[in-house]
Amino acid sequence: MKALLGLTKKHPSMLLILLIGATVTFLACLWVYQIIVEQKRIEFSVSAGVIEDAILQRLNTSEETLNNVSALFASSLMVDADQYRIFTQELLNRQPFIESIAYMPRIFDSEREDFIQTMKDKGFATFSIHSHSKDSRATSPPAPEYFPIVFLEPFEPGLVHLIGYNPLSDTDYISAIQAAIETGNTISAFSTVKDNRLTIFKAIYAGKEIPQTILERKQATNGLVALSINMEKFLTAQQLESVQSIVLSGYGLAPAFEKYILYSHSKNGDVQEPGHFPFPLDFQNSFSFRTTVQVYEVAISEQIGWSEIPYGWIILAFSIGAGVTLLIFFLVRENLGRSQEIEQKV
Repeated sequence: MKALLGLTKKHPSMLLILLIGATVTFLACLWVYQIIVEQKRIEFSVSAGVIEDAILQRLNTSEETLNNVSALFASSLMVDADQYRIFTQELLNRQPFIESIAYMPRIFDSEREDFIQTMKDKGFATFSIHSHSKDSRATSPPAPEYFPIVFLEPFEPGLVHLIGYNPLSDTDYISAIQAAIETGNTISAFSTVKDNRLTIFKAIYAGKEIPQTILERKQATNGLVALSINMEKFLTAQQLESVQSIVLSGYGLAPAFEKYILYSHSKNGDVQEPGHFPFPLDFQNSFSFRTTVQVYEVAISEQIGWSEIPYGWIILAFSIGAGVTLLIFFLVRENLGRSQEIEQKV
């Protein structure tokens, strides 16, 4: 060590070689690190893009499904239960994230008693127009109009309590139903999301064309169709594991434009994986899109842990830089040593 210090004092160029070599080695490691970061960023962008496309496609498919069901009623004077079942089952089989599709005719208060009796004559002995929760139900109070569910697919024992349910009696659904009728578009009831289930409404009008004005739409409304979608089935397990967190939000209608969290997913919950310590790499991606008159937003994030960094490339860059520096250093030292020996002999 003393000889090395003496050599560097006598020949400052030796120290310069070490400094240049250390600088080059550092820059090489930094360059490799930046390549790694960029690669991780590209991987995140690809994963985020796939997730965003999948969510957008599922929501668009949901709206197209409602449009198809409403077209079924618009194209026929009478749709019976068998026709409805055959038509909707095909749609449900193709789209597993759609859990149910319901049809609700418009019933005026003056028609209420006759309609209830007609449903009882069809075999629904305890039928009533009601509001309800899962544990109880109550007869809907008198109102100018009702939209009771009469067709529901899949029609399973656990869903029988929904027959006769009038969503217009639920304050959480009123604004979405009114917007669906007034706009003629598919409208999601953001405020009612529970357990990642979202309900979307579409109005059915008399005639094959959607009326032009709001007043005409209100007068021509014959009923509603609605579907319930399970947002947990929007993405595959592989897509969910490709990022740290996903949050799907929806913005309510004007003028409030209130933001609602519709679905959120965090990889491994809020539990930190053993050995997974956050690295100073935190990627964020936000994507907004409009379906008809409503706006959705997808926020995706990813954190890179220490265990996910390929240190081998950084170590290789360091080793090459340090090795070349030391090789040059010792070669120069050897040449200087020989020069000194020749000078001493002369």
